[in-house]
Amino acid sequence: MKLRHQIFLLLGLPLVCQLVFTCVLLQSFRNLEDAAKKEVVAKQIIASCQDVRYALVQYISLLGVRRYFNATDTDNARKMMDSIIHEKVGVLDRLVKDENEGRAIVEDYKAKLKHFRSLVYDTNIAKDEDGIPEINLTSFVDHAEFMEELMATINQIVADEQKLIAQYRPIEEALTPSTVRQRENMPVIVIGAAALYAGTVLALFLIFSGRTMRRLKRLMENIKLFSKGRPQLQSVGGTDELSEIDSEFRNMADARMQAEDLRRSLLAMVSHDLRSPLTSIGLSLSLIIEVDKDSLTPRVMKKLRKSDAEIQRLVRLADCLLEIEKIESGKIELDVKNVSMNEIVESSYNAVVGIADSKEIEIISDHDRQAEFVCDPERVIQVMVNLLSNAVKFAPVRSVVRINGQMVDDKALFEVIDQGPGVPPEEQDKLFLKFSQLEQSAQTKKVGSGLGLFISKTLIEAHGGNLGYRSPDEGGSCFYFEIKC
Repeated sequence: MKLRHQIFLLLGLPLVCQLVFTCVLLQSFRNLEDAAKKEVVAKQIIASCQDVRYALVQYISLLGVRRYFNATDTDNARKMMDSIIHEKVGVLDRLVKDENEGRAIVEDYKAKLKHFRSLVYDTNIAKDEDGIPEINLTSFVDHAEFMEELMATINQIVADEQKLIAQYRPIEEALTPSTVRQRENMPVIVIGAAALYAGTVLALFLIFSGRTMRRLKRLMENIKLFSKGRPQLQSVGGTDELSEIDSEFRNMADARMQAEDLRRSLLAMVSHDLRSPLTSIGLSLSLIIEVDKDSLTPRVMKKLRKSDAEIQRLVRLADCLLEIEKIESGKIELDVKNVSMNEIVESSYNAVVGIADSKEIEIISDHDRQAEFVCDPERVIQVMVNLLSNAVKFAPVRSVVRINGQMVDDKALFEVIDQGPGVPPEEQDKLFLKFSQLEQSAQTKKVGSGLGLFISKTLIEAHGGNLGYRSPDEGGSCFYFEIKC
């Protein structure tokens, strides 16, 4: 799976879960709202029926009381009953307008109420000539017939009322506990959804991040192996962008290693093939200069000496290339043994004293002659000679080059200090790079190959030590190296 697809899944799936949870939550709220509305409607319908019945009972009671005990007119009571019935019937019409069954019962209920009102409006309480209250009946033969019709109508009204109550009482009784349960379940739903969301995100993160991090770790290991010159690179696997990067990197590494092998082979071939003829030519020139120096003109001798010097420089360059080939191929070997500090300093001094004398440079040594440490003396002398040669080359005429040597803790520390121009801070990072040469004066420019310090640093590091540079307070340059005893 591509990384972009993994990211989409990591973000999309929790988002889908969140949307589902939101929909469930909204639906639950909607169900609660609908249930609450139904419950309110049922309660209002039942309450309206009860209010109408109460008004009817009150009016019938008033009629009976006034019929036998008082002749006061009942118009006010009738108007109050009309007002209540009108209001409650309007409420019932509004509540059942969307329910066919309930609307049919209410219409029948309204018809019975209308008939009851017509009966009531046909009556009036008055007094006869003897002062006895009586009910004037306009539509009935006698009082008994009126009362029979009135009671029948009331019974029908009550029957329709009971139908409405029977229709909506179960809704009220069923919805009340159901609504309570749903409200109680809301925290459970919220907590469950949150736990599901968090669990989904965590599971996806652990699955994708764990696999991706393992593969990234392997890719980093491949990069480290490649930087150390080891071509055994393992595939990270997969079909995503990481696998594509790894594939391209391994292809690049293979091409680089092939080019590096070709370069090393070419370097070894050139250095080997150069050194033998150059050495032969150098010996021939040295022999001519030595044997025929009296028979050659000064001009010819000057050119021969110059040619000999250039050939010697090429031989040294070939030696450096061979040294680098050994270093990079891991074939360099150290012949370590116990050696005195004085032996290192004396051998190095003897190797460069001739060059120093030609520039009237004095080499002063200050070292612990009794100190001993373990190293490959030939390699350490090679490093010391390179540092002294550079110091003499860059030091001004009739100056001093100092050699310091001492044991510091469990390390042998050597310093070569000259009174030359020093190395600018911006140039110091280039000191130990291959084929790197700093800006030089006209007298020393292009004398070296730019390999001496690189080889020296590599040899010291092969001993487990370190070679570095610092700028002395009094000026000049100080190259130092230390080797663990």
